[in-house]
Amino acid sequence: GETASFGLSVPNEVRDLTMETLDVSAGSASVIVSYPDSAPRVGTGGEPLHGFALGSSLGDFLASVVGADCSLTTGDEAASAISGRLLLLEKEKRAVPGTEEAELVWSELVVLDHGGSMVRVRFDVLRSICMLDDSLQQDLRKALGARLSARKPAAPKRHTDLTLVARAAASGSGGEAAGSFDELLVSYAQPAKEWLCQYRLEVPPEPLGAAMAEARLRLFATVSNIGEEDWEGVALSLVANELQLLKKESGARKSAAGTLSKGKHKAWGQISDSGNLFVKTLTGK
Repeated sequence: GETASFGLSVPNEVRDLTMETLDVSAGSASVIVSYPDSAPRVGTGGEPLHGFALGSSLGDFLASVVGADCSLTTGDEAASAISGRLLLLEKEKRAVPGTEEAELVWSELVVLDHGGSMVRVRFDVLRSICMLDDSLQQDLRKALGARLSARKPAAPKRHTDLTLVARAAASGSGGEAAGSFDELLVSYAQPAKEWLCQYRLEVPPEPLGAAMAEARLRLFATVSNIGEEDWEGVALSLVANELQLLKKESGARKSAAGTLSKGKHKAWGQISDSGNLFVKTLTGK
């Protein structure tokens, strides 16, 4: 059947209230509403192409780049730099000071030089090592940048993006659609400020000695829109008593039950130009 997907952005401070009072209809079609449990972390772009062992030890890192072209120097200043491909790394047992136990530690690496010789270099004399592969260096920089970015706290999101999927039933045997929808209607409650009464007494001026003219008392209502929805073109209904939207109210929302506004609009990008807003006043007038 026909399927359409819509988005609705809800401020996080009223997300619980919105979800508890959310009502969605799309004719005879079925509607599924979903939203993320938490805000996704901000990505850092493309993932590195190589899986480096970062943040542990030099031996672990070098073990993750076996096969790479490299150039290394030792503490012997008279010795020349050794260049070639990193062939393998070896471990050895070392006694743990103050105990009778031993641990395996990286002890030496083996480089296959350009002449085909295998050169052993112990870790305790290794002074520096340089990766000669440009693409490997770029991947390493990306990996280090991604690791650093992952430690940054995610930027807080002010809104939760709801996804509403309407799916009409499959067509009948005669080809007609068993279910369809022309529009998606969404209604939910949001906190609102109470409306206030304003009075104006109008007494027209009369010449001295003339009979008293008729005075008029005008009543006005002041309504404030503190939400993020545009009220242009909607119909307002002012309520002077408690507005019961739910049969059961949680204790956290009982104090706000009298200051709720209920609006209807279509989904993202298709805001309705009509609807009903119910606003109550605490004055009872």
